[in-house]
Amino acid sequence: MPDCRQSHDSSTVRHDPRANARDTGQSCIPAGHPLRLHDESSMVPRNEMAKFAHEASMQMILGPSGQTIGKGDSMFFQTGRDLITRRPLRTNFRNLRSIGRHPLRTAFLVLGTLVFGMPANSQGIPGADVSATANFTLNHGLTFRVSERDDTLTSANSDDGDRNYGRGLVSNTSSLTAEFELTGENLGLFVRMHGFVDFENSNGVRESTPLSDAAKDVAGRGFRLLDLYASGAFDPGGVPLDLRVGNQVLNWGESTFVPNGINVINPIDVNRLRTPGSELRDALLPVPMVYAAVEPVPDLSVEGFYQFGWEKTEIDPVGTYFSSNDYVGAGGRHALLVDPRYEELSNNVKAAPGLQDAINADLDSITGLDLKYSADDPFPKIARIDDREPPDDGQYGIALRYLSPALNDTEFGFYFVNAHSRLPLVTGRVPNKEELVGSARVAGIVGQASFDATKQRLTTLAAIDAAIGNGSLQPADIATPRGQEIIRRTLASPEFQAAAGPQVEGAVQSLVGGLAGFHAINHYARAARYFVEHPEDLRTFGVSFNTVLGASGWALQGEYSFHPDLPLQREETSLFTEALTPIGCVLQEGIQSLAQKPECKAGIIGNVLKGHERRDVSQAQVTATQVFGPLLGSDSTGFIAEAATMMVHDMPDTPLDTPGARGDIADATSWGYRGAVWLDYHNAIGAARLTPYLQFQHDVSGSSPAPFGPFVGGRKVLTLGVGANYLERMSADLSYTMHAGHHNALEDRDFVSISF
Repeated sequence: MPDCRQSHDSSTVRHDPRANARDTGQSCIPAGHPLRLHDESSMVPRNEMAKFAHEASMQMILGPSGQTIGKGDSMFFQTGRDLITRRPLRTNFRNLRSIGRHPLRTAFLVLGTLVFGMPANSQGIPGADVSATANFTLNHGLTFRVSERDDTLTSANSDDGDRNYGRGLVSNTSSLTAEFELTGENLGLFVRMHGFVDFENSNGVRESTPLSDAAKDVAGRGFRLLDLYASGAFDPGGVPLDLRVGNQVLNWGESTFVPNGINVINPIDVNRLRTPGSELRDALLPVPMVYAAVEPVPDLSVEGFYQFGWEKTEIDPVGTYFSSNDYVGAGGRHALLVDPRYEELSNNVKAAPGLQDAINADLDSITGLDLKYSADDPFPKIARIDDREPPDDGQYGIALRYLSPALNDTEFGFYFVNAHSRLPLVTGRVPNKEELVGSARVAGIVGQASFDATKQRLTTLAAIDAAIGNGSLQPADIATPRGQEIIRRTLASPEFQAAAGPQVEGAVQSLVGGLAGFHAINHYARAARYFVEHPEDLRTFGVSFNTVLGASGWALQGEYSFHPDLPLQREETSLFTEALTPIGCVLQEGIQSLAQKPECKAGIIGNVLKGHERRDVSQAQVTATQVFGPLLGSDSTGFIAEAATMMVHDMPDTPLDTPGARGDIADATSWGYRGAVWLDYHNAIGAARLTPYLQFQHDVSGSSPAPFGPFVGGRKVLTLGVGANYLERMSADLSYTMHAGHHNALEDRDFVSISF
């Protein structure tokens, strides 16, 4: 029977005090990113079918413009009562970084374990009924880009990661995870921490855009205290009661691969899951909470939690290899206004003779205003201001579970969670009246300053053309004294002035008008701002089941979740263009248009422009799992697949963003499936176990809205790999991941990962 929490029978809700950190069910794994095969013998009871940890291809979202952050899973299988028990993974707490800005400090910590680290040592304490355990895991992983960069995938706000890495090495990471546990008769204490250094990215030097200090702190090196909690098992009045207090992970729901269903309790560190050879527990970000579980009557349990700290999901930093958003993650400082109308203005400016000099001229001496905007920057920039984070309190949940012996021990779950968003949404701040008037004034100043110079250049070109046309001037003589005299006489000719004057005047008006508009919009955009926020009090209602289909051995589970008034991210161009609507009206029809035309949106001037639409959202998913007998010479074969759909009720007319997508707008309904197949060969090479595997992801139809949606229409991800495990003490993994799909923002970022 698949169970996305801990297994418990009808008489007790006792939990392994360590299982919180070692649960491995639903997770936030990057789409199509293979996770190292590893044996969790210290976490999950050993079994003959072998435990297989794999990362599933799937998408978690983050943010506007398609921030890709994956979400996936790792499964551990065990035999018992002919059931397959899947222990789900969950997400956890924040960083208390850092090992400093010096990568050597992290490397010293990692290499120190070669001398002092011991793999799982448990010893009793003399004179006390207490045991102590220490467990260290040392890992090194490499990731190589194997596909050529596709220039058609470039985008102003989502291509820094693509342009920063050519074919070859993109990550070279050493890491250390340390766990310490004290266990008494009915009390326990568990501590887990993780440190790493990525030697490829820690200095921030990249091909196109250097990584910022903020990005390096997330992707280059770091240290986190993860779990730190005390646990206890009690029997007040004969009723079993489990308690945990401190930084911990809590896993609810039955989803295996597809995120954002019932389990919305913990955030994750996506960058850790990008690290080759990483284990899911390394990315779990425990949050501080109190958790209690009680079984008032047999077969019925009640669980509840209250969090006293909020933490966000750490998405891919801007400019790192897997990032697909340049302004939301760590290191994002500005967004570019990408609208064809404004790009056309810029192109007109560059094409106009004489206007390049006019743009870069020092108009400061003429007007007292700073108007030195480079004509080489085609897009106005909107700067980022401080993020708005929710409070630590007000996050809680309750779950009711019922185990039905009459239905082959089918378990039903009912859930309610109130939590603040772990994922970011973008909101704009529109410039005020003074900034609007100042931008309009810029248009007039630029037009006046550049009109005469531009008219002179165009008139001279027209005179040269006329002289060559009537045969009085040869092209080779233009720069000679004779040629210059012919041009001067042509310019002074009344016939030429009468014929060319109106044409030149009209051309200058058009070109200078474009220049003036470009500068006015640029000035106004630079006064606009955006910020990242995490909306509060998002409610989730859910129901779930898990069971085994008779004697077939097929484990089946599923869940339905309902999220009322869920904030869905507006598409970026729509959001930022609306913020600049007032200056467009002023340039076209004057300042009076703000009062006369509702479409000029005078009401947004100086205010916050909401970046999301709230709608009710439903999500349903079902998962099937089976472990077969020997196949192709293996000792066992495993299969798991999950299909899911996301539905937005009353889809708004305002276009919504899709995470991990390029040029795609979200749909009301989207669905897809994920899965994995693996073969287990015991003692394949001496005592080593080999596990070849295949992971697949297909988003069949529709694209889900950001930041919570998991699907991008037509996206496909395939991973082929093989893992090796020697006596549960050493392991290695080699895998190749391919991305496909026209709307997939990572379509050209195929990669190979090696870890040991």
